Amino acid sequence: MSDMQGNACDGDDDGDGVIDATDNCPLVSNSNQADLDSDELGNACDEDDDGDSVADSQDNCPLVSNSDQTDVDNNDIGDVCDS
Repeated sequence: MSDMQGNACDGDDDGDGVIDATDNCPLVSNSNQADLDSDELGNACDEDDDGDSVADSQDNCPLVSNSDQTDVDNNDIGDVCDS
């Protein structure tokens, strides 16, 4: 953030209103502190939001845990979140 304070002196590096000591993503703004998988890493900087060991970029259902990635109808949407 461009607040003219160096990170060493800045208690809120990302400027989201949450001090770094308690911020679950201290360098990425995420004032709501959302942490879907309760891994203490905020969704804004977590590469696996649902905690199923499949990175969101490769996950066919990134917000619902489905480590087996089952997709019976092959529509690229995991069965656990496909209506």
